[in-house]
Amino acid sequence: MDIQSLKKIINISITNMLRDIESQDLSYNISILKKAINESIVEYTTGCVSKSAEVSAMFSGRGRAWAKVNSGNHLFESIIDKLKSENSLEKDTTNLVDLFETNKLVWMRFSRANKDRITFSLRHNGSKSEDCILFFVKYSDINLLENLEGVPHHLGLEEGMFNAIEINVKKDILEEDVDSSELNLFGIQTLEDILNAEN
Repeated sequence: MDIQSLKKIINISITNMLRDIESQDLSYNISILKKAINESIVEYTTGCVSKSAEVSAMFSGRGRAWAKVNSGNHLFESIIDKLKSENSLEKDTTNLVDLFETNKLVWMRFSRANKDRITFSLRHNGSKSEDCILFFVKYSDINLLENLEGVPHHLGLEEGMFNAIEINVKKDILEEDVDSSELNLFGIQTLEDILNAEN
């Protein structure tokens, strides 16, 4: 394989392509452009059509990484069901479920898109937290997604972090005498034991 000849043909094609894009005043991101070129090559060689570059472009750029899904459709309900099924002591999703149901709107952060599905993260501790539950969306549901056009906490949808509620527990101090032999059973030394050991 003659790489230099291949590269020459590719360079000419890319130069012409970029000139065409610029002449039409189309804006582009290099990583999205690379993804689109790769998809075009795959489509040409295999016949498989992918929308991952289209979805990546939909959620690329500053403040554009968040998707929204309005209530009243099966995708909204699937997201709520997913959060409820993941709720546990380690992952408290109740705050997020309440926010989504109150606002009649789901927001989730775009993660990636491949030929099979789109991956989003549901940040159950708030949009500023990296803790998340992955949620997968089929391309057939792409029409139910919109760009949130901002970050949830900047848009006033949430505070950004869901802090655990601190509960102040009043502890009673028992003023009872304890025999040192009872303490020794638990490996606890008294001050007297330590002083006697030093003498």
